[in-house]
Amino acid sequence: MINNFKVDQEHVNMRLDKFVRKYSKEESLALIFSLIRKGNIKVNGKKSKENYRLLINDEIYFPDNAKIEMGNTKINNNINISKFKDMIVFEDDDIFIINKPNNIPMHKGNNHEYGISEMAKKYYNNSNVNFANRLDLETEGLVIGTKNLNILRKINQVIKDREILKKYIAMINSNNLKLNEKFIVEKPIEVTETGVKISENGLYSKTIFKVINIEKDKAFLDVDLKTGRKHQIRVHLSSINKPIIGDRKYGGITSNRMYLKCYRIKFLNYDIEIDKVF
Repeated sequence: MINNFKVDQEHVNMRLDKFVRKYSKEESLALIFSLIRKGNIKVNGKKSKENYRLLINDEIYFPDNAKIEMGNTKINNNINISKFKDMIVFEDDDIFIINKPNNIPMHKGNNHEYGISEMAKKYYNNSNVNFANRLDLETEGLVIGTKNLNILRKINQVIKDREILKKYIAMINSNNLKLNEKFIVEKPIEVTETGVKISENGLYSKTIFKVINIEKDKAFLDVDLKTGRKHQIRVHLSSINKPIIGDRKYGGITSNRMYLKCYRIKFLNYDIEIDKVF
């Protein structure tokens, strides 16, 4: 265990809570949130919020009673970079866009020796490589990578200003839905220490769904996110009893995978779309 950690390039722009969770070997999520909120875990000697974005050379302090161990941040030499190369669907001097398969994490940890981030850093031999958006472990689709910190900040601002279009496709049980049927879910979403849920205490959230194909008992939904909350698509569909197939966390029927994909990204001068079929 160490009591201080200085933020390096790999961890720049990561949320404080996600950073702590990434390297927590023993502590529960509830305790981690509690340590941050009470100021037991400090950044540069000061109490910080869970959503604080880490800056280069920030010093993070862990109290002696926080059993948090820091993992080895070196890139694993066994990473198959040819596998990462096959994911790239667009690239220029500043950014690259990949088609992430499902069940590959964005970062190592939680029984995964490495993730998309570690693969990208090794492929480009560049520790400044970062991602401007992320997908859940079970979700597949398009993710924006940046090759330097300046571009990362610019893309993050574009996303913050909602000058980017991200479209998803989800597969659910048809439940008597009709082709081209459209429905909107506007329910506040709250992220708590124990999970994500619909709650009056949550933030305003809006998702537009349209049925674009029906095959036997399965319906394919085109998803338009009007807000960007954690697990928004999954939580909204579950809240109206239309969970995504394979989404065991939110009540989806059993499957060997979860059927949710980010198939289109459009921003600035880029408009990237991949095959909608799972």
